[in-house]
Amino acid sequence: MPYWSTDFPARFLNAKEYDIMSELDALLFDLGTRTAKIRLDYYDVAVQMMEEAYFRPLYQWCRDRDIIYGHDQLSRADVIRGVMYYGDYFRTMRWYQAPGTDRMPVLLRGKVVYSISHFYYRPHASFEAYQSQGWGVTPAVIYFIEAKK
Repeated sequence: MPYWSTDFPARFLNAKEYDIMSELDALLFDLGTRTAKIRLDYYDVAVQMMEEAYFRPLYQWCRDRDIIYGHDQLSRADVIRGVMYYGDYFRTMRWYQAPGTDRMPVLLRGKVVYSISHFYYRPHASFEAYQSQGWGVTPAVIYFIEAKK
């Protein structure tokens, strides 16, 4: 369980009106029909806490100083891995003035970043198009490398 803090159980109880401590098994094991709801509730509260503690204050600090904060995330706009790192990729990435990714030209990643920017009225998106390929790499080489994955 990557998202936990000492006040998480109380915050969860307040938000969802049931005790997460008695349902912890559902986060790791399939307990039937209630498993999905417990997991969704868990991530909802965890992401809300992440937004409050980090993402929203960073956004507001940059906005107050007229700074465009572009960021390429660990998950590189891979929504599945984004859950592992951020709980809810769309929800947390909205707090960057210029949501970004690297390792283009994987079109899906570009679409995800653009969608976040568009949906949350961010005028910018960012791309680290050449990642760590070196100065002499061409777009054709990058495309070939990505296509093999």
